Amino acid sequence: MIYLPKDISPQQLALYGAISTFLKERFGYKRLRFDCISESRLQGRMSKFELFLRVNINQYSWNGLDNIFIIARIAFQERRKGHFTALIRSILPTLEQIGMQYIGIEAANTASSQFARKIGMNTSNDNRNFYGSLSDIKLALLSID
Repeated sequence: MIYLPKDISPQQLALYGAISTFLKERFGYKRLRFDCISESRLQGRMSKFELFLRVNINQYSWNGLDNIFIIARIAFQERRKGHFTALIRSILPTLEQIGMQYIGIEAANTASSQFARKIGMNTSNDNRNFYGSLSDIKLALLSID
């Protein structure tokens, strides 16, 4: 279940639906609880995952980039099982469909930093934020099993 504000955009609704579908299928949940903090922020926490996401559709610039899907926090109970890779693969078509051009990882921890480097994401000036274009990430994911 996602509690959504009245002014959420169709693009954000499509993305939140794709994320919800992935998590249900991947972890076997029948129902999920997400809180949509604002029209651009989504957070959720269940026993097998925790996430905090932002969708920037021409609302503000993040590291000089517009139209960016920002992963502010993501954690899975089981590590090194490919959950992060599978999530990105699963939502890439929706991100492209709604006009996103980039994916960003904000204040990356060690695991997220390793993933970002693995798929060739660029680092910002402070070396804690990563970003990459959807086309570059899509190509990089082709080489990952």
